[in-house]
Amino acid sequence: MLEEKHRDGGFAAGGSLPVWVLIPAAALHSFALCDENLWGAPMPDPSQSVTVRFYEELNDLLPEDLRRRSFAVPLRSPRSVKDVIESLNIPHTEVDLILINGESAGFEAVLKPGDRVSVYPLFESLDIANVQHLRPRPLHE
Repeated sequence: MLEEKHRDGGFAAGGSLPVWVLIPAAALHSFALCDENLWGAPMPDPSQSVTVRFYEELNDLLPEDLRRRSFAVPLRSPRSVKDVIESLNIPHTEVDLILINGESAGFEAVLKPGDRVSVYPLFESLDIANVQHLRPRPLHE
């Protein structure tokens, strides 16, 4: 539910919304010609964000509107991929494979604006032995 914006620029029921919000990547195109979002706050600069996509059961840990889709995450400063994953309330212990721009990466990889990040749980029927594994054992036995 959206908060009602008052004429003085404040918001009802507890303060202002954050300037940086998660926006589905597909929506960034729609906002490209706009300087403000629906709440009147400046839009995140797409050149200062990364696009993230979670797969399979990792989606169960995301808010429903971010599941099974790519979405933008703003980068205010250099951040590791582990920091970004955990900032979305996904425990890094649930992750087995990370691809950054199609290349296997570890948790320590530092993201750059424009990077595309794909995050996977354990593969149960696909052999990914030649990529960097991040979990010591499967999620499901």
